[in-house]
Amino acid sequence: MMLSTTSLVGMGDDQVTKKDFYWIVNEPLIDRASALLARLLDDLVGDEYEEKPSSIHCYMRQYGMSEDDARFQIEQQMKSAWKDMNQECLEPTPASMPILMRVINLARAAQLIYSNGDCYTDPNKAKEWVKLLLIEAVPI
Repeated sequence: MMLSTTSLVGMGDDQVTKKDFYWIVNEPLIDRASALLARLLDDLVGDEYEEKPSSIHCYMRQYGMSEDDARFQIEQQMKSAWKDMNQECLEPTPASMPILMRVINLARAAQLIYSNGDCYTDPNKAKEWVKLLLIEAVPI
């Protein structure tokens, strides 16, 4: 949740007000859902080789289920997080749409980072994406 708060700093005074910062530090649903999504994505992808307990292991232990069933439940929680974020964009909130989209885009970035393995831990996996995004021009 700290990442979304920090990302507002770079938006400029004309888009972000003091009221917006108060709103985001009170952990609105969209921010909690975005952070949950990133955490669960990390656990799904990095579970095999990380030594720390993950949400999958905790879920297996708490509910006495197999790893496949626990992964399925985690994926359902991720779908629910996306629904929560979309709902927050559709309902009136104290935050403006550019601020809501900043939080949504952080969730999208997490989805991309973990879509091809763990590109956060191994940035070489994301090298081609970064090159396409920042270096090579898109023909129009």
